[in-house]
Parts: sequence; C-alpha cells; structure tokens
Amino acid sequence: MDSGISENTQNHEQAYLTAVFNELIRQGHWKGKNPLEKLRRLKIDEPELPFQSCFSAFRSALERGGIKLTKGQLTHICRHTLASHFVMNGGHILTLQKGLGHSDLKLTMRYAHLAPDYLNEVAEKGSLA
Repeated sequence: MDSGISENTQNHEQAYLTAVFNELIRQGHWKGKNPLEKLRRLKIDEPELPFQSCFSAFRSALERGGIKLTKGQLTHICRHTLASHFVMNGGHILTLQKGLGHSDLKLTMRYAHLAPDYLNEVAEKGSLA
C-alpha cells in the first residue's frame, strides 16, 4: 500500500474498529449504525509468514542442515549459547550462576574463559607461579 501500512495490518485495524463500534452500539453509547459494517476487507495476495518461536526456527535450521540431535539437546544448546554470549558480552559470572540455577559456582565457571577480561588481573598484578 502507498501509505506504508500492510493489507494485513489494515484488516486487523478495521476488525478492531468494527468490534469497538459494535460494542458501543450494544452498550447504547452509539446510536447510529456501525459506519464500517459495509466496508470490505482488503484482499491479501500472499499469506504472511507465520511466527516461529526461537526453538522452532532453530529446529528448522537443524533439519535443513541435516543435523540430528538426541532428545533434550536443543534446549541444552540454546542454554549453553545464551550463557556463552552472556559472559562474552561482559555479564557477571555470579549473575549467570543465579540465572542458570547452578547451586555450585564450579559449574558456571566453565564459561569464565569466554569473558573478555579473563585473566587480565593475573597479567597486570603478577604471575600465579
């Protein structure tokens, strides 16, 4: 459309406004007819792409790549990726521990090597040896 609004959005907005007028009429706040009742919806040439959750999109990508995972691995990979990127972007390891629900910090420390400043303090203040 020239206005930059998609046909689908236009149809949704029209449906919402029609519903508002119908409710106003039902409650007696609008005395006339629904001004939108004879307005036709716009014909949409192509169906819009369906919404996919991140898991279903990831699963589709794995299928296209011919990658087979055992049950439960998809969630594990997404969780591990989130944790890795959290640390690489400067997230605090204790915050990550809480977010992942690890009872022992040792479990969370496997991500520490991904931190941008990992071991900088050792280099600045002297060796461990």
